[in-house]
Amino acid sequence: ERVACPWEAKGIVMRRFNDYCQREHPDSPVDRTDGIKLVLDEVEWVLLLSDPDRPLLHVYAEAAHPARASDLVWNYTTLIEEMQK
Repeated sequence: ERVACPWEAKGIVMRRFNDYCQREHPDSPVDRTDGIKLVLDEVEWVLLLSDPDRPLLHVYAEAAHPARASDLVWNYTTLIEEMQK
């Protein structure tokens, strides 16, 4: 899913998401190699990537079932939109 995000807000949103991961999921691994990947359990994760060419953030998720992955994307897209306010 793509989330519109002004250039000047991208860094702020990425930092807020990183802080959220540490605060709300302190025992979950976070991979910051490419974006911020929050590993929720053995099969579920969410990845937030900053688009290098457009004022967008990308939200990806994986889960055991497609419906759950869609739920994760929707939930985290909503969270990212709120973090811009």
